Amino acid sequence: MEHPQISMNHKKLMSRDLSNFNEWASDVVRFRDSETVKTVLSVDHIGHVLEDICAFANSGKGTMYFGIDESGFVVGDTAHIKKPRKLMTAIFLHISPPLFPRITVKKIDGRDVVCAEIIQASDKPYFLDGKYFKRMGSSNVSLFPHEIKIFMHSSKLVEHFDSKAHTGYHGGINQAQFDGYLSKADFGDIYSNDQQFDEHEIMQKLGLLSHNKINTAAILCFGIGIDEWFPQAHIICQRIEGIDETGKVVGSEKIGGNLFNQYILVNEFLTRNLVQTSRPGENWAEKKQVITMLISELIRDAIIHREYAMQDPIAVLIFNDHTELIIPGNLSRWYSQKTTGSEGNPVPSNPLLAKLFYLSGELSNWLPRINHYDELLEEYNLPVLELFDHTEYIGIILRWERERTGTIMNNRGEEEAPSVYGVSREPAPVQSPASQGKGSYWPAILNFCRNPKTRSEIQDYIYIKDRKHFRQTILWPILRQKLIAMTIPGKPNSPRQKYKTTARGVQWLNDHPA
Repeated sequence: MEHPQISMNHKKLMSRDLSNFNEWASDVVRFRDSETVKTVLSVDHIGHVLEDICAFANSGKGTMYFGIDESGFVVGDTAHIKKPRKLMTAIFLHISPPLFPRITVKKIDGRDVVCAEIIQASDKPYFLDGKYFKRMGSSNVSLFPHEIKIFMHSSKLVEHFDSKAHTGYHGGINQAQFDGYLSKADFGDIYSNDQQFDEHEIMQKLGLLSHNKINTAAILCFGIGIDEWFPQAHIICQRIEGIDETGKVVGSEKIGGNLFNQYILVNEFLTRNLVQTSRPGENWAEKKQVITMLISELIRDAIIHREYAMQDPIAVLIFNDHTELIIPGNLSRWYSQKTTGSEGNPVPSNPLLAKLFYLSGELSNWLPRINHYDELLEEYNLPVLELFDHTEYIGIILRWERERTGTIMNNRGEEEAPSVYGVSREPAPVQSPASQGKGSYWPAILNFCRNPKTRSEIQDYIYIKDRKHFRQTILWPILRQKLIAMTIPGKPNSPRQKYKTTARGVQWLNDHPA
């Protein structure tokens, strides 16, 4: 007869082993090739799975996992830092139209796995070196000619301005510019020594030809006579003596030519014209370097993502205490946290330009990311970006100071009055009982803060949970208008910080009765 205690221990052991087995089996099944999953040992084997990526794009969705062995176990992909660029370079050079998967490096079982997610690819059908594929089960199937016709008819190919062919353009390609680009562009080891491509093939792989004709991207980046063909494709740079539009313009340049040269020349103008407004004891050289880097990235985004169909230039205005960028086109949808979410992979407004700048090494992510700038600004104690949406353009402001509470000297050695800067967006619309009656949160906040309140107390009162949204769209605008004030103005990030309605805020309430 079996001992009861032994039987119980045996059952516990079996139960524990079964649990471990289920976990193991779950991992294997999770990383088994299927209609939407493909596992690869390393990005170094990318050449063997480009067909799978193309098939995923045409079939709707799919995820590539690099760092999984053929049995489904996680082994990790070594030296992963360079792997995402190598992966993206291969996709850009072999798959057309430009495909923009979401590439991330994830920790799975303590190991780095490179993931490429294709979600709702919008420019179908995609082809790999002239061949079309679709996903069927865990394999790929080549499409027959009649299937391609049906596939293309059922798909909605998005025509982008930068891929438009120009049959009437006779300016040609600036060979020196093109050769210089090819010498600097990062093609990794995609082209082996035994592969020889003529210039026409290279232009096709880079996406510079549409219907065998030079397209907009080719002209903007390497064309001759760009200013005549696209007169709007230039940048107006101005240095303004003052802190607003009433200031005197003391330097102005119109920068044209190909987009890569525009980027270089605008950065030179920026470096020459940034003025010192740092506080006593601050290292202006270091601060200037950070500001220049941030503005340079914003300018690069403007060049790549602006709407070139509009007959307006980009404007870069440098004031004594901030820089303003005016970018043609309503690009506010790109400056959103949603662009990095899992709900989809937005395609840039000008995918070919994004592709060319990415391959040049100038671009690390093909979409503008406001959260990327937020992180840098927070790190260097600079104000958040101010965005102004308009139907025909977006305005972006970057200020030098998070807060001014003492005397600041301008470049003429004159004192400037203290002031507080923040985001100049309109107050958010009514969303809670506390804010009803005025079309904004301001009346509720001003009444609530007659006695000093903390940030969290104000957020709770008006039912706003997102701290960043509250700070950018509500708190900073009302601070800038000096309707409320910090109780510890010298330490804006103090944990004991509170906000109190000012005399000006009380007057505002009297002038705007509920």
